[in-house]
Amino acid sequence: MVNIHVPGSKSITNRALVCAFLSKTPLKLKNILASDDTFYMQEGLKKLKPLFSRTHDKSDTQPLQIFCGNSGTTVRFLSAVAALQSHPVIITGNARMQKRPIEDLVFALRQLGADVYTQRKNGCPPIFIRGPLRGGICTVNGKKSSQFLSALLLAAPYAQHDVTIKVQGKLLSKPYIDMTLRVMQSFGVSVQHKNHRTFIVKKKVYGGRAAPYIIEGDASSATYFWALSALTGTPVHIPNIPRNSIQGDAQFKKLIRTMGVGVPLKPLGAVDMSDMPDAALTGAILCAFSDGVSTLTGLENLALKECDRLTAMTNEFSKIGAEVTQLKDGWKIRGQPQKLHASARAIDTYDDHRIAMCFGVVQKLIPSLKIENKGCVKKTYPHFFKDLKKIPAPRNIIITGMRGSGKSTLGKALAKRLKRRFYDVDRLIEAREGKRVARIVQEKGWNYFRECEQKVTHSLECLTNAVISTGGGTFIDKENAAILKKHGIIILLTDTISNLEKRIQQSHHRPALTSQKSVHAELQEIWQARKKKYYTVADVVIKRTMLTRDIATIIRKLKEYAL
Repeated sequence: MVNIHVPGSKSITNRALVCAFLSKTPLKLKNILASDDTFYMQEGLKKLKPLFSRTHDKSDTQPLQIFCGNSGTTVRFLSAVAALQSHPVIITGNARMQKRPIEDLVFALRQLGADVYTQRKNGCPPIFIRGPLRGGICTVNGKKSSQFLSALLLAAPYAQHDVTIKVQGKLLSKPYIDMTLRVMQSFGVSVQHKNHRTFIVKKKVYGGRAAPYIIEGDASSATYFWALSALTGTPVHIPNIPRNSIQGDAQFKKLIRTMGVGVPLKPLGAVDMSDMPDAALTGAILCAFSDGVSTLTGLENLALKECDRLTAMTNEFSKIGAEVTQLKDGWKIRGQPQKLHASARAIDTYDDHRIAMCFGVVQKLIPSLKIENKGCVKKTYPHFFKDLKKIPAPRNIIITGMRGSGKSTLGKALAKRLKRRFYDVDRLIEAREGKRVARIVQEKGWNYFRECEQKVTHSLECLTNAVISTGGGTFIDKENAAILKKHGIIILLTDTISNLEKRIQQSHHRPALTSQKSVHAELQEIWQARKKKYYTVADVVIKRTMLTRDIATIIRKLKEYAL
């Protein structure tokens, strides 16, 4: 079991910071996320604080400038907070933030009496804001970002009169609205709503807490470790996310249970991910490692995030060989893990922390994958890649040995005992070519067969939690050996030449490997040629006895490798 303490939730931290700022009594917060996003929120609130003071110099009419980087949450929440007072404020961000729409929030704040407009008249920051927020009725589009509604809800108790907010269109990311309401309630403000369509906020103040408010661990950040647990079979525990979490992304853990454990996973099928858009990116990664088609929809607002995540993920998936079709509101993903690989092109993170962390998960299974600008994770999870190292590399169990050593028989029985998937390299070659190994060798020769063997071995590179039986000569090839050893514990089965000969004589589909006339002589020659290579790659050597006894011995030995 690996314990991971993820950082505090960004979403809860920023909501709690706003409530604490507006409260007239000091409120203590614990487990505040320390990251770029929360830094911008705290700095912005610090700049706004003098404007809420009774001693503020009202003769100063110069607008207060607040820079928020690419923190959409900060821009939206601070815009609503700034509208509660009468001094002019200009809120802006970096180049990407200045392309992210905010017109729906601007329109709603105007309806509530504030003087608000986007300075470039393009519906994006910089935003000019001057209150007060008088109250009354406003409408907000629920389809673009739930943060517009959350911003209005957080500020509404401090308007001059009660506020009624009506939602137009489908409300995306509803769990984030429920989170806002739960945080507000924790600070003494309850909001009435009618099926999340109309919200009534009475004039009130935040406060009423003696105990510190404890911020949960970030469920969006936890999705990467839950995903790795599913991919590798490594149990992961995240103690700072409670079972009754107020975060929508905490439900991701339940969703992926249907996919099983180990690559290939079971596909998700068709799923509306509109309630957990951040977790949807992690879900897309898992679907690429599944065996089948998954369609993730309800994600049109991903195009308006730190980058256009719909397009970005589609572009980067192509670099690892994933078959992904971009839809207007999501992706159709045909999972084919055997085709996934690292290419010469590095993964572009688009300065987006979620893209970087998603492909950090992929890199765990494809270590040669290169990721540019990993440092962008500081936006929400500065030590993500350090924590990622705590998850052990996925390990398969690879059975090798001479022909006739019982690799397939023992491998199947071991896989059944350990509840792992079983793969047989020779059977995969036969399925690929549509004919028996003996026929392949007879028609096209051993060199062609070894080429097929190498291709099949490459296709196993991303498998995890599996038992793989190789051909007797698979490890002759250095590339094959490197691929299988990278993610596997190699178990060498040995036996006497006489026992090998007895088993082989029971099979009529084994092609000759040498020019020797007798099976016994051929086995002697092959053993002498391969013995050194077998022992070089082997982690565990098992001398064959009885099947059940051999399996018990292997399981005991595997415990030394934490398998």
